[in-house]
Amino acid sequence: MKDMTHILDQIDLPVGLRMAVSPPLDPRHLFDEEAAAMTRAVPSRQAEFTGGRVAARRALGCDVALPVTQDRTPLWPEGRTGSISHCDDICLAVAGDTAKIVAVGVDIEPNRPMPSDLADEILSAEDFDDPALATHVFSAKEAVFKAHFMCARRMYGFQALSVSLDQGIARFLDVDETRDLPPAFKTELQFRQWSDAAHIVSLCVIWQRESDK
Repeated sequence: MKDMTHILDQIDLPVGLRMAVSPPLDPRHLFDEEAAAMTRAVPSRQAEFTGGRVAARRALGCDVALPVTQDRTPLWPEGRTGSISHCDDICLAVAGDTAKIVAVGVDIEPNRPMPSDLADEILSAEDFDDPALATHVFSAKEAVFKAHFMCARRMYGFQALSVSLDQGIARFLDVDETRDLPPAFKTELQFRQWSDAAHIVSLCVIWQRESDK
C-alpha cells in the first residue's frame, strides 16, 4: 500500500466519523454474501472491493458483512452509515452513526493532471477554468454525489453540479437532470478536501437536522 501517512495526518474528521485504510486484498477476506457480488469481476476489481470492505469494517469497529444492495451501494449495519473509495493500491472508508449523520461520501484520487478532454466533461461552466485543478474538482463532485445519492437515489452527470474549492461548497445547477428534484434535495452541500503530492481526499457529510432527530 502506498504511504498515506502524510495525508492522513492532515485529515481532521468531524466528530462522529471514523476513517480507515487498507491495501487491496485477496477475496478470501470477504463474507460469502459480499463475495457473491464479485463472482464475475476481474481480479483487480475483486482485490479493490475486498480492501474497501476491510477498511469499512475497521472504520465501523466491528466485523460485519457489507453486502451489495440493488443500487450497488454497501448495506450498512442498522444505525450506521458510511462510504468507501479506492485509488490505485489504496482503499479508504469512513463510517458514522445515523443518529447524527444522514449520509456521507468519500473519494480518493491520485494527485495528477487530468487529460483535457476528460476535464471538459468534468468541469461545468460555473466551475473555475483551471485544468490543473480538474482532478480536485472531480474528487469533490464524486464525494458530494455519493452522499447525495444516499438521500435522493438519483444519478447525475458532472455538469449537474458546480463546486467552489475555496469555499468548500457544492451547488446543484438548473439543468434537465435536476429540474424535477424537490427543493430539499437541491440545497448547497459542504465538502472538505485534503491533498498532498500523491493523493486527493474529499469528504461530504449530510448531517441530521435537529428537527429530524
